[in-house]
Amino acid sequence: MFLSRNGVSDVNSTKTVTDTQWHHVAVTKSGSTVVFYVDGVWDSPVTYTDVFTFSSNLEIGAVNDTFDASFLGLIDELAIYARPLDTNEIQALFSAGASGKCPTFAPIIVTPPQNRTVPVGANTSFSVTAGGSPILSYQWSFNGAPIPDATNAVLAVTNVKATNAGTYTVTVSNGFAPPATASATLTVSVPPTITQQPKSQTVLVGSAATFTVGYTGTPPLAFQWRRNGILISGGSSPTLVINNVQSGNAGTYTVRISNALNFALSDPATLTVASGRFLALTPIANSIQLNVQGETGGNYIIETSSDLKQWDPLATLLNNPPNWQFTDTSASGVSQRFYRLKKSP
Repeated sequence: MFLSRNGVSDVNSTKTVTDTQWHHVAVTKSGSTVVFYVDGVWDSPVTYTDVFTFSSNLEIGAVNDTFDASFLGLIDELAIYARPLDTNEIQALFSAGASGKCPTFAPIIVTPPQNRTVPVGANTSFSVTAGGSPILSYQWSFNGAPIPDATNAVLAVTNVKATNAGTYTVTVSNGFAPPATASATLTVSVPPTITQQPKSQTVLVGSAATFTVGYTGTPPLAFQWRRNGILISGGSSPTLVINNVQSGNAGTYTVRISNALNFALSDPATLTVASGRFLALTPIANSIQLNVQGETGGNYIIETSSDLKQWDPLATLLNNPPNWQFTDTSASGVSQRFYRLKKSP
């Protein structure tokens, strides 16, 4: 290699290139010292007292304006600097390889991936548009864990399951600048499922009854309770509370749970209302005092038996308050006596 000024060979290097591969070639001049480099390795310095001036056409890879003895090859990324580069700078240019002196721009996210909401079993995808140089590379992660082979600008998620719900992050890098990241959330819509059925129960009149349903499903969820197939006003939560239960509340209860995908209907649960009971049986002079609880205004019959087989009416009680007393004056002298309370029409 040599430098020629006006067709005269002025300064030469002992380094030569003898193959047809790409090589990095540089020459620097500091004061009167000239150094040639091939592939980042410098040759022994030589002395050159002239200065580099370009008063006419500058020819690289050729001799004379007629291009005699031209270099029969390719030259790429030619550059002339206003100062001599030091050895480390030249070696860094060589080490950059194919990237050479091309400027590197940190990756930027132009269009980030968008959040997705899809039902179970559907297909979806995330995509990112990024800028930067040189060639960009992509890596997708799920909840922080890299996804194998997910190295494109588009990530497909097929046959979505509930376990696919989470955060998807793409990292865009070019190896020369800090990477750029962006995230999106996948929400998987699950139809409602009943995990615990409401339970049948028997409660005393005047007390409270509570039905509860266990469930799963993607919100928003709607609840609707029914009694004997008829909508219950206000019955729009997972728990149905009936205060001050009366006989008219007895029946079959169901709940329907729905979301945008589907609905689930519970098994029926039966509410049985015990309309009256004896609170206490108190012996008093030659009689038995019965303390009774029932429905306000209800009609009841008190029956007695000595063997729990044959029952005989003792009294008919009409339009009573919820609590009252009845005295059985016929109990005197009876060795064994049983009572029961029945609600009558």
